[in-house]
Amino acid sequence: MSYYRNYNSKEDIIKSFLNDIFHECVMTIEHENINIVNNTNTVFTFFQDHKVLLSNIVNSKLTNLLYEQFIVYSKIIFENIEDEICYRNSVELKYLPQLVSATLCNILIQWVENDFQESPDQLSKLMQIFSKS
Repeated sequence: MSYYRNYNSKEDIIKSFLNDIFHECVMTIEHENINIVNNTNTVFTFFQDHKVLLSNIVNSKLTNLLYEQFIVYSKIIFENIEDEICYRNSVELKYLPQLVSATLCNILIQWVENDFQESPDQLSKLMQIFSKS
């Protein structure tokens, strides 16, 4: 199969895969009980199910593609839990997607480097602790 007929670059292919993963993740989150632990657990579970892709992105030093997708989708993933995170000011809400994206992306990178030793549940609980500090 020739991907390059449908894509301009390898980065476009990876973005397409990531977009599919994030889209599926968002659809799952929309049907779950909305809170930060459930949302992050779902995100980590989805990426655990795609370990090979995530590992390849990190090992190929293409994590900027992952971060870019996190920014786009974090607005959707976390839009209903603003009260739980205690950000009520519009300036704070404007920066929330970048904060969440950077945090989740860097935790995923570290998770790959740790060979996925922690469970999605453990990482979700860490995110809950981080969100309170």
